[in-house]
Order: sequence, then C-alpha cells, then structure tokens
Amino acid sequence: MHFPRIIYSFYLEMTIAEIINGAPDKQYPGLLPLVQDYLRNIEIDTETSCTLSRYWGYIQGKANGSLMTNARLIRNFVANHTDYKQDSVVGERITYDLLMELERIVQSEEPICKALSAKKAEGQDCSSTF
Repeated sequence: MHFPRIIYSFYLEMTIAEIINGAPDKQYPGLLPLVQDYLRNIEIDTETSCTLSRYWGYIQGKANGSLMTNARLIRNFVANHTDYKQDSVVGERITYDLLMELERIVQSEEPICKALSAKKAEGQDCSSTF
C-alpha cells in the first residue's frame, strides 16, 4: 500500500528505549519523562514519588536493555544448562532446575535487578526489590 509522502513526515522510527526514555536528537521527550513532569506538576507526595522512582528505574532498564526480559532470562538459563544439548529439547531436569531458579529469585531478598542484569555490572544500583 502506498501512502502520500506527507503522511510519512508525521512518523519517526524509534527504538523502545527512545519511546520510553526519550530521543533528544529526534526532539522527542519520551513517555517516562512526560509522566514524571506531569507528576511533579500535580505535586504528588514524597512517599509515592519514591515508590514510583523505583519502578521508573526498572522500566528504563527493561527499555534500554540493561535488564533482561523474562524471556531472555529463561533462554539464557536453558542455553547454559549442562543438560541442554542445543537440540531445542528442554527435558524434565532443565525444567525442574529452571523452576527452582525462578523460585529462588522470587523468594530471594536479593534485588530483582541483580537477577535480571544483562551486563552484571559491578556497583549497579539495585536498591529496589519487586
């Protein structure tokens, strides 16, 4: 389907990170900064602001790739399991170990961003738990 050229000028191709966090080079502020500005303008209470800021960091990490998606965490676990033979077969042992790892993450006092960290960077701010 062919659209007139004028319609194309209203659209920009952006990554998820640019949509969520902003793209200054494209003069786009980002959804998260817009929400943050709005909440500052309506003057939400400090406790709510602190709680939301933890979630904002989590959302930014997911958008920019510094935190793995759940799917990436599972794929990495399976691909690195000693019983996995690179044949697309996920046997009972791998499934059991995966469920135990997920249970460990859920029950852990360790902040979730350490478990999901794509880069496993030292000194990463993982002050929030979800």
